[in-house]
Parts: sequence; C-alpha cells; structure tokens
Amino acid sequence: MKKTIGVFGGYRFADLVYHNGQTLPFYNYILNKLKKDNFVINFAKPDLTIASINNLVHKFELKFNFNEVYLSLCEAQSTVNVANLMLFMNDFERDLREMFKFLQDNKIVTKIELLKEDNLAIKEINLLINKLSKEYNVIIINEKVDIKIIGNKNFYLSSLYI
Repeated sequence: MKKTIGVFGGYRFADLVYHNGQTLPFYNYILNKLKKDNFVINFAKPDLTIASINNLVHKFELKFNFNEVYLSLCEAQSTVNVANLMLFMNDFERDLREMFKFLQDNKIVTKIELLKEDNLAIKEINLLINKLSKEYNVIIINEKVDIKIIGNKNFYLSSLYI
C-alpha cells in the first residue's frame, strides 16, 4: 500500500512555475522520485515562511492523514540580512517547535532537507533546525549538501537524489 506524503516548502519542492500569465509544470526530480512509490500531496510554494508552513501542516494533516511529511524550511528567509533574521529567530523557533511537536504527537515521520549554507543566515537557520530536530526526532535528510559534477555542471545533491 502506498504511503501518503505531504511535501511542504518553497522552490526546492515546487513543480509549477508562474510565467507570463501562465502556470507551467516543470520537472522536479525529488518529487518524481517520491511519487514513484507514494501518494504525494505537494503544498510547496516559493514564498512560504516557517509560520505559513506550520499553518498548512496543521490544516492539512487533519484532512489527509499523512504517513510522512517532507519539509524544506526557511527558503523565503534565506536571503534576509542576518542581523534582521536574528530579530525574528525566537518567532522561528516557536513556530518550528509547535510544528515539530504537532507532527511528533500525531506520529508522523518528518524529514527535512536543509538548505545549502552559502550565507550566514542559512547557517543560523540550519543550526536551529538541527538543534530542534534532535529534540523532536525529526530526520535530517542531508546532514551535508554535497556538490557533484555531472557533465560540465555542478549540482547540489542531497540523499533524495540518490
């Protein structure tokens, strides 16, 4: 029997793009791999914040009864100046704790794909997520994001790509 998986996050899990007044599908390797053996419901949208992902998880878990949830967090906040980000760190932590506790209480396997640490803001966010994931038994899919060279291009790959 196929598992029901909820996917929440931003551009990393998106499979639709809005361009010139049209919504166009595009190939997302991660989602296609998950869809191969599971029933996947995708709630990814490029501008989702931690608070909005938290609200969506609470709202839709009750309707879809997920077996697993995949999260890509803080994509919207990843470009914020680190000084401004630190002003909201307590809010982020509160929302993450609330979401992780809800998922843990409902016995939903939770997996997170961390963002590549190419700026200080993402590094601070990943530290917070790592700390809370240990506390709430959340699985980090990619402890380290590796760069792989395929052909003449560099790709950032996590374990979901293998």
